[in-house]
Amino acid sequence: MTVRVFKIPVKPEGLLVEVEGRFSVETEHDAGGMARAQLQALLSEARDRVEDDALAICENEVFDLLFACVTSFRSLAPAQQQQTSGVVVLGMTGVLSAVRALFGGQTSGRDSLVHCREAVKMYVFLARWILQGGEEAEKQSKKRKVASSSKKKQSGWTWEAEQENVLLQVSAILECDLC
Repeated sequence: MTVRVFKIPVKPEGLLVEVEGRFSVETEHDAGGMARAQLQALLSEARDRVEDDALAICENEVFDLLFACVTSFRSLAPAQQQQTSGVVVLGMTGVLSAVRALFGGQTSGRDSLVHCREAVKMYVFLARWILQGGEEAEKQSKKRKVASSSKKKQSGWTWEAEQENVLLQVSAILECDLC
C-alpha cells in the first residue's frame, strides 16, 4: 500500500484541496447535520476499523469521517463528542503499539515506519481540533447554563476528563522516537 504524505495544514480546510502525492479529504461528510443514529453507526464502524488496525486512519473512509467530526465537534451532541474523541484516543494508543512493535523488531520495513509517521501526524491533527472544539463547546455550554440557570443532572462524561485523555495520548506520542 502506498501511503500518501500527510501535511498538517494550518486550517482544516487545507485538507479539502487535492494536491498530487498528498493526503486530502475525498468525501466531505456533514457530521453536524447528520442524524445522531447514522453518525453513531459510522463512528462505531470507524472505531472497529481503528481497533483492528490503528493505521486504518490512513484510509479516507476512516479519516474523512473523523475529519468531519472534529471540524464540527462543538456542534455534536456530547455522546458523539465522546465517541469521536474515543476513536482518536484509541487510534493514538494503537499507533503507539505499532511503533513499539516496529522498533522492538516484531515488524520490519521502511514502509511500516513511513506508515506509522503519517498515522501519527493524522492523529495529532485530529487531537488538536478535538481539543479546540471541546474548549469551544465547553464555553458555549457554560454560557447556556448561566443563561438558563437550570440545575440539570449531568451525564458521567465530562469534557475535562476527556481533554486529559486526549492530552495524555498526545504526550505519549511526542515521547515516541520515529527516526
